Amino acid sequence: MRRAPLAGRLRSLFSRDLLILCVVAGFGALLYANTLGHPLVWDDHSFVENQPFVQDCSSLLRLVHPKYYLGQSLPAAGAARPVWLGSVVADACLHGGVPAGYHITSLLWHLLAAALLMVLAWELARDPLAALAAGALFVAHPLHTENVNVVTFRADILAVVFMLLSLLFYLYRRGRTGWRRIACLAAAVASFILALLAKEMAAVLPFLVLLCDRLFPEAPRRAARARAWRVYAVLAAALLAYLCFRMPRSGYTVLGHQDLFSSLRDRAGMAAGPQTPAFSHKPIAVPWQAVYESPKVRFLSMAGIAGDYLRLLLWPHPLQGDYAPRPVRDWLSVKPILSVLAWLTLLALAWTLRRRSPLAAFGLFWTPIALLPVSGLWLLLNPQAERYLYVPSAGIALAGAAALAGLARSRRIPGARTVAVVVAGAVLALYSLGTAARNLDYRDDAAFFAATVAVDPGVARARFNLAQSLHGQGRAAGAEAEYREALRLWPEFAGWRTAFALLLIDQGRLAEATQELQAALRQQPEEPAAHYFLGAALWRAGRLAAAQAQFEETLRLDPRDLAAAEARRFVKESRQRGARRGPYLDSPAACSAAVYEQSRLMLSMPCSPAADR
Repeated sequence: MRRAPLAGRLRSLFSRDLLILCVVAGFGALLYANTLGHPLVWDDHSFVENQPFVQDCSSLLRLVHPKYYLGQSLPAAGAARPVWLGSVVADACLHGGVPAGYHITSLLWHLLAAALLMVLAWELARDPLAALAAGALFVAHPLHTENVNVVTFRADILAVVFMLLSLLFYLYRRGRTGWRRIACLAAAVASFILALLAKEMAAVLPFLVLLCDRLFPEAPRRAARARAWRVYAVLAAALLAYLCFRMPRSGYTVLGHQDLFSSLRDRAGMAAGPQTPAFSHKPIAVPWQAVYESPKVRFLSMAGIAGDYLRLLLWPHPLQGDYAPRPVRDWLSVKPILSVLAWLTLLALAWTLRRRSPLAAFGLFWTPIALLPVSGLWLLLNPQAERYLYVPSAGIALAGAAALAGLARSRRIPGARTVAVVVAGAVLALYSLGTAARNLDYRDDAAFFAATVAVDPGVARARFNLAQSLHGQGRAAGAEAEYREALRLWPEFAGWRTAFALLLIDQGRLAEATQELQAALRQQPEEPAAHYFLGAALWRAGRLAAAQAQFEETLRLDPRDLAAAEARRFVKESRQRGARRGPYLDSPAACSAAVYEQSRLMLSMPCSPAADR
């Protein structure tokens, strides 16, 4: 049967189902209404709130300048994701950096992703029930709270939006001829490129296009297959061009091990972008160090994490903002075995349903394909994170929608439609309660990190970040307890000792602070911040000569440290006057304000997972 023209189909869809789209959008907006008054949290302090590039409206012009794509790199954290970067710069210009503005925009992008998923389900299955269920399940899924609440993780939402647009344009090209077909293909490729420039997860889109062609073939098949290979070639060329753009822009090395882009860049003999902010972790032990060093441990550990992902996609509770995965070393460990069996079962189910319910099969296959970039095939700074699941969750929503629509039309189950409504209502109610409750964890940094600690007390980074938040709120006793626990869990992290010493300095416990800073310097002798704060502690203790030596060592390691230069000058002046204590050391408050307020900013930021690299 000849398909109706694209314009006619869109008019039919929106004239008939506009109310449904509005209901789903309103449902999603209601779920996230309690987030609009929240401040920025976690990574947003570093990547959004305190990044000058984001707060400068003239950055919008630089974002569209060709030289930043062909040669130079944008002078900003997030240069490898210019679509995300452009979205937050636009927010800062439109809303003046007000947190509610960022949150509203993230929510609107999330609602758009749900609407496009509904359209995709409609295009693939021609089933309004499946389309409605796909949108509702996706918009309500509690896993998405991290991406919607943390502006830095909006990148995943943007990637999904443009991935769905690319798939839809690819489908719309079917039955078209001449310039209309070319226009749809061009729009599909352009959307794919925008998805890649939003986040690297979009690299799996060609596999989804291939899957779509296999499960929903275009007629006549033989001619369509020949044309499809040309499209695959164009998508592959776009992906290759993206790799050339991406390799010199950001990357990281952890304990001598490189991420994929850094490795490819070195093999290609390509220099890093001249203005790309450096991102490299110093050679310190990390809780999951073995995951980097042993292929066996990486496979077993990531297999276990994949099982956690599948569980969270189906039953998203409990949720936590940060993870400290325990390396798995034994082939007979239960967790990776059960995980592999669960994923094999899912793939077998998808294969079985490929003819009876292509939409369900498409969604089930979508999920593991979308997880490939974070499966451990390449080094990940953070082996596990919930934000990685935004793209895979679209597949689960499609599969769940197909299952509910199939249940509603079943002739074997009495009252099948009623049963389907009850099941859908129960799932959406649980998802909605989970989303609304999880949103409250983002009301401030302390609540966010405390929620992670409540779920998993063994996450050292969450303990440290909670300590930082409590310290900033003036809750010294709670902060000290969390600092000590974080250091017990991860004693090799010298930077945390430096931050803990800052709390001790603020309390006037100078001897204890000096001990912590000396221990930090035994671990990392070349750490400027530890030398700086040791100088501050010695200065306050009246040991001016020793303090001056520490400030000079700070400047040797980091000649651009203005606070250290100022402190050294004050110490010299005090020594010349013969004073044991300088005028800026009359009180802890004066000392903080006059001497090390600038430097302490770098320690007051949450310990960042580096935006899911």
